[in-house]
Amino acid sequence: MEVRVEHEPGRFVVRLDGAEATLVYERRGDLLDLQHTFTPPALRGREIAARLTEAAFAYARAQGLRIVPTCSYTRSYLSRPETLSRAGDGQRACGPVHGADGVPRPAEAGAADLLERERVTGEDGSAAQRRRLPRR
Repeated sequence: MEVRVEHEPGRFVVRLDGAEATLVYERRGDLLDLQHTFTPPALRGREIAARLTEAAFAYARAQGLRIVPTCSYTRSYLSRPETLSRAGDGQRACGPVHGADGVPRPAEAGAADLLERERVTGEDGSAAQRRRLPRR
């Protein structure tokens, strides 16, 4: 099923079968704060929230923005191993992830291990994910 994501000021939208799914964001300087994702019950289970999130990441990359994952779905999406390698070129599919203060922050504790491994060894997140670092 082809899902068409539309970009409107302050949000990304999918309209399908008479329902509307949204990802609401706020842009502050070079930060794109992904604040809330909503998929109505009639559209759930179709990966529509993922398509909205991917559209937001693509927009952030194109605009040179840093991601602030305020939305709990966005943080969950970022913790998926396939998200770290989806770009296929060794880069994170979403670009840099930052806190509201502009300081880099991993989305989840597991991502912290991946980011540290990448910083120290230069390996991309997908390689580190396969070997999974021990918790400190």
